Amino acid sequence: MSVTERVPAYFDHLIDGFRRGTVGRSVHLGHWDDAAGRAGEPMRPGEFERAQARLDEIMLEMADVRDGQAVVDVGCGFGASLQRIDEGHRHMRLLGVNIDARQLAICRELVPHRHNALRWVLADACALPLGGASADRILCIEAMFHFTSRRTFFLEAGRVLRPGGTLALLDLLKEFFGDVNRKLFPPTRPYALDDLRAVLGDARFRRHRLRRTGRRVYRLVAEKG
Repeated sequence: MSVTERVPAYFDHLIDGFRRGTVGRSVHLGHWDDAAGRAGEPMRPGEFERAQARLDEIMLEMADVRDGQAVVDVGCGFGASLQRIDEGHRHMRLLGVNIDARQLAICRELVPHRHNALRWVLADACALPLGGASADRILCIEAMFHFTSRRTFFLEAGRVLRPGGTLALLDLLKEFFGDVNRKLFPPTRPYALDDLRAVLGDARFRRHRLRRTGRRVYRLVAEKG
């Protein structure tokens, strides 16, 4: 299977929607601080976009992103997460990785600010074209369930991160892919949380915090040893 053939089909609709102005730059789901109180209520105008932005805030807090860092976003979508870093930090070296040239073309429309460097690379998450110990932070937001090998990705993340560097990851579990969601987000490699713990040590992550945020979603922060 070629790299192009591995791009999820739903991105055809997202890319078309972005070009028509009906889809924003964020392509991940969102976070609602008051999710329990909002259950069953219709979504207000702009609410989903605000929840997407809130999720980016949470992920960057988890990763402890600071000025002057080298940050890699693996499975960078249309570049929204790195755009947020670019707008809020200085002297950053920001790199987005994606297997879809169409998504990277959208990313390249972004112009860096505040003495930041912003690059976009066509590459596989399981074969990152980066030197060892070259990044301070790696982000991976709702992308790993597409990767051909979780173990290989963790090993690559461990190789690329500097000692003390951090991987901040959010993904969807196999329980997510049922009924309607299975049609919207056909997974390449659905998995359970128990599948992850065994590979973290092999990738030389000395500490990790794994938090299930619902029956179908989890967040992981792992520190390189």
